[in-house]
Amino acid sequence: MTAPHSKTVGTTLIVASRRADRKAIFEALESLDVEAIYTAKNPPEAFEFLGQVPISLLIVDLALDGADVTRMLKAHANGGGAGRVIGLMPSGEGRWNWEALPAGVIDCVRSPVERAEFLFRLMRAQAPRPAESPAAGGGEVLFDSGEDQRLLSDPRRGDILAVNRAFLVHSGGASEDWIGQPLDSIGLNLTPAERRAHNRRLARDGVVRFHCLRQGKAGPDLTVEVTQTLGMHAGSLVYLTVIRDVSAETRLRRRLAALGRFLPDPETGPPVAALADLIAESLDLDYFLVTAADPEHGEALKVLAAFSRGDFGPPPTDPATHLPYRKLLAGEAVLAARDARAKIGADPFLDDHGIASYIALPLTIDRRPAGAVIAARREPIVDPDSALEVLKAAALIFAQEHEVRSLRSTTEAVGLHDSLTRLPNRRLLEERAQWSIDNAARRNEFFTLLFIDLDGFKQINDDVGHDAGDAVL
Repeated sequence: MTAPHSKTVGTTLIVASRRADRKAIFEALESLDVEAIYTAKNPPEAFEFLGQVPISLLIVDLALDGADVTRMLKAHANGGGAGRVIGLMPSGEGRWNWEALPAGVIDCVRSPVERAEFLFRLMRAQAPRPAESPAAGGGEVLFDSGEDQRLLSDPRRGDILAVNRAFLVHSGGASEDWIGQPLDSIGLNLTPAERRAHNRRLARDGVVRFHCLRQGKAGPDLTVEVTQTLGMHAGSLVYLTVIRDVSAETRLRRRLAALGRFLPDPETGPPVAALADLIAESLDLDYFLVTAADPEHGEALKVLAAFSRGDFGPPPTDPATHLPYRKLLAGEAVLAARDARAKIGADPFLDDHGIASYIALPLTIDRRPAGAVIAARREPIVDPDSALEVLKAAALIFAQEHEVRSLRSTTEAVGLHDSLTRLPNRRLLEERAQWSIDNAARRNEFFTLLFIDLDGFKQINDDVGHDAGDAVL
């Protein structure tokens, strides 16, 4: 399989056992100016190229047999391609790992391959992607938004490319004062050993998160949470650094602002989904679920709102699968803000998603538990007391809102249905008929009205009375 290109990246050979990895790398390379691309799914196919075709860049699957990998590396070196090898690191245990790579491999990319990470590793292998080439998959990083301080930096040189307004408010100066400066100049109090450890993890995993002190523009140092990720911006690979102030004063201000927005509209009530998103963002949760009993379906649980962040996947909306839910049904809160696994025990939900913080409060209606508010986070919650106060306020609001909506629904049902048969009454008939007329007019369609009458029913009322007529109905 070949794809001719101009000579920005030389002839490349991809040796990978997984078809998905070969496809992901091939498509990523096609966005560059590559002389030619060859693929092989096993060592015999690879040796048809090694020694026969000059290979500038070899990408080799480290999950293959160790002896075969060593032979391919030697053949590549003998062919003049020494020093240009990227390994595919399997997810499980194997002969090689990130700390012990085979001789000649200068970098690795994780399998299954993610396009953006592969292109970043390719840059590190001294085959940079041209600045004018199109964005290589993945979404653009969300940059100038919110209260968090954000910086973009060059992955290879380490200098700052852009800063947002929140960074300038906290750090002072203008954008041009910071652009081109080293990332280390932003005042994170890290030791050289800590900085090296974070850089190694960032290079290996593509993301790193840590807490440290940051020098303030004026006044004492502030406790901050720093998250660095690999991403795309304006068609180029960049490091996105997000600095979040997690000092006590800032946490309190954010919580109070969130609680202020909890106040419901007296006419319509709060939008439940938006309220759930607000709480999840305020507390930096990975998962948030609100359930309540549904009287119309035998008190079965009804999901009022569900939230999950990014790679967490779709939110598991059945809280009964969580081990602590039995306590919630008994009206007990479950508080495990630091080490959920140790406090709760073995639980599939906690284990599958790596949950470190789990707080669940019963949703109380008429003084009895009738649902739950469940919040979870992969890392320990920084300020559990503040988070608990927010969740208690949220539980009260969700309970009140569910009760009001249930009452409103019941009242509306009574007003639109016959009290004896529970069938739609004349008012509801008129509303539905008008909707059908309007809808048919918009779509230039017809609709049918079927009229059903009970012959002789009036005679029953006249002969044996209305009670008998009600019984017949």
